[in-house]
Amino acid sequence: MPPSTLSRTAVVVGAAGGIGQACAHRLAEAGFSVVAVGRDRPGRADRVVAGLSARGSGPGQRHQFRACDAFSLGEVGRCAEGIVRDYDSVDALVMSQGMAWVRGFTPTEEGNDKKVTLHLWSRAAFAHGLLPSLRRSDATSMPGGPVVVSVLSGGVHSPYGGYDSDPELRESYSIKNAADMAGYY
Repeated sequence: MPPSTLSRTAVVVGAAGGIGQACAHRLAEAGFSVVAVGRDRPGRADRVVAGLSARGSGPGQRHQFRACDAFSLGEVGRCAEGIVRDYDSVDALVMSQGMAWVRGFTPTEEGNDKKVTLHLWSRAAFAHGLLPSLRRSDATSMPGGPVVVSVLSGGVHSPYGGYDSDPELRESYSIKNAADMAGYY
């Protein structure tokens, strides 16, 4: 059931651990209803929701876990569609999904590289898919309206120099270029 209009809503991708979990907990403490998005593993949904509820259970706050494998752009699209269908508005989108990967080009089922998909394409797909609900955010509930935050190795990587000649890394894939590209884009 969607949260009442008394609570603001935040979607946090990567909320099951690390930076995403810390962001989700802080948003719950600030009074947001949090839609935690992450890969489905046994017991994960209950653990994530319990952690959020322990940090924020005020009037109108309801937290939930939505399973989504962000390596699949199709699954990302379906997850975003479900959130748009179930939540009239979204006030914040925080994306922190990530991985440490030292293998070369590793295709997803859709043929994209796993690292680039997780660090770049899935983030763009979530933002695009949630745009209808972000646009319906009550601008008075947050100064400046809704926010979209993408957390990914800020300042660690170099700019990707091949953005104009090989924007999708089809010709110049390397682990370094994939990391630089995701951070640069």
